[in-house]
Amino acid sequence: MSIILSLAGLALFLSRRKAPEIRQTDPAVKDLAGAINAYKQINRRAVRPLPPAEAVGGAIAGLVRAVDEFSMYVPPDQTADFARRLSGRRSGTGLRIVEAGDRLVVIGPEPDSPAHEAELFAGCQILAIGDVPAEDLTLRDARRRLNAAPGKTVTIRVRRPDGVRLTRDLETVDLHFPTVVGIVRGASGQWDHSVDQAGGIVYVRIREFVKQTCRDFDAFYRRLDEPAGLILDLRGNPGGSLPPAAELADGFCREGLIVRTTGPAGSNTYTAHADGTYPPVPVVVLIDGGTASAAEIVAGALRVHRRAALIGAESYGKFCLQTNFDLGYGLGRIHLTTAWCMLARSAGSAEPAPDPPAEPDTARAPLTTRAGRDRRPRLRPDVAVTLPVRVARRLRQWRARASVMPAPAGFRTTAPRPAELKALILERDEQLARAIRWLRDGERLPPDAPAAEPEARRTP
Repeated sequence: MSIILSLAGLALFLSRRKAPEIRQTDPAVKDLAGAINAYKQINRRAVRPLPPAEAVGGAIAGLVRAVDEFSMYVPPDQTADFARRLSGRRSGTGLRIVEAGDRLVVIGPEPDSPAHEAELFAGCQILAIGDVPAEDLTLRDARRRLNAAPGKTVTIRVRRPDGVRLTRDLETVDLHFPTVVGIVRGASGQWDHSVDQAGGIVYVRIREFVKQTCRDFDAFYRRLDEPAGLILDLRGNPGGSLPPAAELADGFCREGLIVRTTGPAGSNTYTAHADGTYPPVPVVVLIDGGTASAAEIVAGALRVHRRAALIGAESYGKFCLQTNFDLGYGLGRIHLTTAWCMLARSAGSAEPAPDPPAEPDTARAPLTTRAGRDRRPRLRPDVAVTLPVRVARRLRQWRARASVMPAPAGFRTTAPRPAELKALILERDEQLARAIRWLRDGERLPPDAPAAEPEARRTP
């Protein structure tokens, strides 16, 4: 922290702006003398001298990146959007679009959004956004305009599937981003969670862990009528906030360690409690290379406590905790790795598993590491099912279509209806199909592997 403020303060001093008060005797000033010298030489020699504000931002971003690949610098103009995301909200018009050949087409609106009120449903072709024709817009540019900060008006011209051309003025607003979802939205926008009605198997996907995730999951779970099995889909979940993730795991475990964090600021322990524990329904957790951070904690804790089988592919490997804090002086925020996260060796162990963990002795161990430079600990599934890249891409597209409001019955569209989308997903998603078969056949978890010996722990 002192290093970052020192460099920022010295660079701001050079620009005659108000800077943090840093004494010349501060060791960090000497530590960063080389960086300040580089700044001076760049401004003397570069074809385009660096403005002080750009130099400061670049210096902070470089320092943060040097910590690890997970830490990030959030510039001042992005802090509001970053805070909205952490709170489980997004901004924009609520219109979701994709590229289809050389056209930009609508896949649907978010529920209760300006795009929903304007009845812009799947199949509409984008003709222009503002005064820019669609052919002059990339998909990224178009999405940036549609998802602008609240308080703006976006004029959009579209052609409906019946050929009618429309012009609509859409306001950009704060939108609720649901993190607890089903397999597809029904005609009225409600989520469908049933994947095997005859077998009583239900499905729920958590897209990210934010403050209200546990509340929404609890509301979903309490509505269930004694399901025979639950599939918890954490694929593509980048993590999010650790406390709600630990709380969710607590709901499935009666006692013992869920996760321990340790770093320069000390340690923190999350444990399970018997009060409020969900009924012992068989659970399968779906994981893949996009399952990271808090999502890995949930999946790993449920596996350690023998509350769930893991099916899919190895997880991403991000067993660390980020802290988000303001730098002050109008410099923005930092999302910094401040602690390591460790699972228990087993449900009855008093000590957490090491970080990085030792190479597991058997294929049944829940954690594994790869050889060479990539030593990140990853969750290993009990049943490995790999999806072909093309299938995985198509499934992501179908899930995106399944998450928006479907077109009403009288709206002409060539897009698949909810029932068609559900059938396509169930047919092509082999990881989900394997989870359904696991629960339907009543398979049980294999015995736990012996605990690995601890290695020396790194300090972030």
